[in-house]
Amino acid sequence: MKKVYLRRLTIDDADFVLEIRNDESTRKFLDNHSIFTREDFRQWFASREVNWLVIVDFNTEEQVGYVRTDKDDGKSIEIGADIHKKHRRQGYATAAYEALFKYLKDRSYESVHLGVLSYNEAAKSLYDKLGFKTIGMRVTAANEESVVMSRNL
Repeated sequence: MKKVYLRRLTIDDADFVLEIRNDESTRKFLDNHSIFTREDFRQWFASREVNWLVIVDFNTEEQVGYVRTDKDDGKSIEIGADIHKKHRRQGYATAAYEALFKYLKDRSYESVHLGVLSYNEAAKSLYDKLGFKTIGMRVTAANEESVVMSRNL
């Protein structure tokens, strides 16, 4: 398995995040399929406390993706991860989620939850492997069906 560490995302990570997020292979699996500009990112980053994390390969120090967090109540948090297309299917997502679970558990979180588009079979398979259970369904901003999954830490 790949070995990664997580570091806090900064405004300086904008180009890296946008390269992944705006790529069609990523956007088609996000709730919002829009393309974002560097200015959009800057405004988003300035408008809220951003607790996203960059996924870094432990051996090469290369950034390979990022972890998204949202809806944090101190005990449960919504999560997601996006991996750069050149690093997909190499074990980085699994390693990143395992590192994230430890990071959150060390900060006294009890559970994590996420939404995954119903047609994203690769992600659903990964989440099953990581111990997530389906707890419901929701409709996204793009009017698509999303499976809501949860996992205790």
